[in-house]
This record gives sequence, C-alpha cells and structure tokens, in this order.
Amino acid sequence: MRNAQIYATFVLVVGAVARIDANIIWPCVECSHIAPRNITIEHHDNGSVTYQLLAITDMDREAKVDSKNWTWRAVTRRRRLTLSADKKNVSVEWMKDYDKNITSFV
Repeated sequence: MRNAQIYATFVLVVGAVARIDANIIWPCVECSHIAPRNITIEHHDNGSVTYQLLAITDMDREAKVDSKNWTWRAVTRRRRLTLSADKKNVSVEWMKDYDKNITSFV
C-alpha cells in the first residue's frame, strides 16, 4: 500500500459509550439498548492516570477486501494513554501484540 493512498482515521474508544435518550435516536426501545462498558483507568501513586484505548483504522478504498461480497477490513490496535498529574503531559504506549483485523459486510 502506498502512503499517499491510505487515509487513516483513528477512533479512540475509552471503553465507555455515551448514553443518549433512546427515544430521540431510535423510536423502538427494544432496538436501542446500549450494553454498559467498563472504563479501564489506573491511578498511579505520582498522581498520573492511565487509560486503555482502542484505535480503529479506516483505510477507505484500500480496506475493500472482496469486491463481490462487499467485504471491508479495518485494523484495531490497543494502546495506553497516560496523563500526568498536572495534566500538562501525555504519553502513549502502543500495545502492538494486540493488533486485530475486523471485517464488515455491506
């Protein structure tokens, strides 16, 4: 893949899903249940906080795997984001062993 053809959009997921009134988005209450998720936060002795995140790539045209079945691929990668106690510094650690391919069908 050429870098000029790849467009990546990272969606950071902390593990929490914002709850919005079901009746506004989906009139069918049975269809709109959002499963609760846990936020993984580590509080350190020095006052810093670490969050576990998930990045999902969107490779646009390069993500199309099977043109006949309209199959698309994305890659997920976990990472840890640490925010300093004074909230002025952030560090990110990629967890490369956790890469996974996900596919979807249209």
